[in-house]
Amino acid sequence: MKSIIKLLLTILLASLFSGSGVSSAVEFETYSKRSEYLNFLGKTIPSNLVQCLAVDPEEPDSVYIGTNAGLAKYNGRSFRTFGQDPGLFRDAPAGDKINCILPGSNEIWVASDSGLSKYSKLTSKWIYYQKGPQSQLPTDSVQCLFLLPPFLYIGTWGEGLCVLNTRDGKWKSYDQKKGLEGKYVTSIAYDPVKNVVWVGTHDRGLFSLSDEHIRSYNSKNSDLSSDRVDCLAFSSGKLYIGTVSGLTVFDGQKFKNYSKKGGFASNVILSLKASKFDVFVGTASGLYKIYNDSVTSYPLSNHLSGTKPFRVTSIECTDSRIYVGTQHFGLVEVKR
Repeated sequence: MKSIIKLLLTILLASLFSGSGVSSAVEFETYSKRSEYLNFLGKTIPSNLVQCLAVDPEEPDSVYIGTNAGLAKYNGRSFRTFGQDPGLFRDAPAGDKINCILPGSNEIWVASDSGLSKYSKLTSKWIYYQKGPQSQLPTDSVQCLFLLPPFLYIGTWGEGLCVLNTRDGKWKSYDQKKGLEGKYVTSIAYDPVKNVVWVGTHDRGLFSLSDEHIRSYNSKNSDLSSDRVDCLAFSSGKLYIGTVSGLTVFDGQKFKNYSKKGGFASNVILSLKASKFDVFVGTASGLYKIYNDSVTSYPLSNHLSGTKPFRVTSIECTDSRIYVGTQHFGLVEVKR
């Protein structure tokens, strides 16, 4: 069911959340999947499992929502689902399980379990990249994307990292032979000062890519808390690394680990989002914000969750809103 809830919660004791962080008053609404009739009216999303979010740079009040049942767009008033609604939404990206959305000024890149798709805002047409003679994409299972024009970095599940030159259409792969041992790429981030691309993997830790030089960081050769990296974000000269054993922050020389003792209610970090000087952290037990090493919790829950904090799978931010994707309860819109 879909529930629209407006709550004002003031939590005074951080101990209620099994951590030492400060809690914040939060006003939010939740949008969950409802009936097909409400879907026709644009009042519901395709699925309650939101896997990724992205704000359109040309429409800052609109957010793209990737679910395990398709891609949708929310403009602050209504939801439209690609492949189900008429007009610009008539066609859809390849596959229903959307893993990453990368909107630009003229196009939108979408990664799914069924390949890579590009939507042209100029022609309103989709172009599909899938494994086969028409493309050098090594697998259809694409997990994450990062664009450094003209290069599109593509993290795959099972075939490592590949790069598409969007200008000339040439492909390049990074695999074990080139020093990137991780086949299952979960996340990509970028250090614009040092010009370093960071790659997180499911079971081989972290890799840095700079001028074709690849370096490995894992729990054996560094203080990285776990070799399973689920998400990355770069902010203010620091790399934030989400693992199943807590949050690790790397300043280029030293690793600093955050865990339950540092203010989180769970060590399982599922999503990260850098927004100006804030870093938002999605965990298996709620949403948090780090600012100047101070941790603030956002108590997001409803009656359907039994007052337990939502499991936060994705985060996106605008100047006035924080959009939160959850594993079981759809989309949450938080006022900043």
